[in-house]
Amino acid sequence: MKPTLFEPKRERRIRWVGIWPRFEHYWEVSTYRIGGLTEPEVMDLGDAEIGSKMSEGRRLYGFARLLTEAVTKVGLRAEPDNAPPRHVGLVGWPDERFRQLSLQQALAAAASRNIRGEKKSGLRRS
Repeated sequence: MKPTLFEPKRERRIRWVGIWPRFEHYWEVSTYRIGGLTEPEVMDLGDAEIGSKMSEGRRLYGFARLLTEAVTKVGLRAEPDNAPPRHVGLVGWPDERFRQLSLQQALAAAASRNIRGEKKSGLRRS
């Protein structure tokens, strides 16, 4: 089972283990562009694209917001492919696990946590 993306509620941080690159033809973290979307729209996107693939009894509780600038600052690239719509791959990961870990930690530190229905999510509410 993939570890949870969020620290306990009192921590209000993103866990680095939730940003785990997968290898197919190259190392990649799958994510989505959410700029311009309200929190409910982001959650609907997550439910449609990710939640529908989760095992029975599991659900999405929130999402991490990470700016493209934070991705490029650590030397990775955000490559949109729109398959599915709004999909972006975070690519340019090194092969060495210890270097991946360092990048995961930097991205987690730069991300903000958004829990479904929680106030002060950083996004517009509809």
